[in-house]
Amino acid sequence: LSMLASMRLTKKLATEATPPSNVLNSQLKRYFEEATGITVEIEILPLEQVLQKLTLDVASSLGTYDLYYIDQSW
Repeated sequence: LSMLASMRLTKKLATEATPPSNVLNSQLKRYFEEATGITVEIEILPLEQVLQKLTLDVASSLGTYDLYYIDQSW
C-alpha cells in the first residue's frame, strides 16, 4: 500500500442547524464516507455559534475546521 492509501483522512465541518445539514448528517454522510474513505465529522450548532467559531478559526488561522456551511442570505 502507498502511504496515501494507508492514511485515514478526516474532514471536519461546522454548520448551522438547518434541514439540509440535518439530512447530510443523518442520511448522506455515510454514502460519501463509503465512496471516498474520508471520514466526516459534522458539528451542528446554532447560527450564532457557527459564526463565532468561523470568525475565531479564520482570524486566528487555527484550521480547526475544513469546511463551514451557513445557509443565510447576506
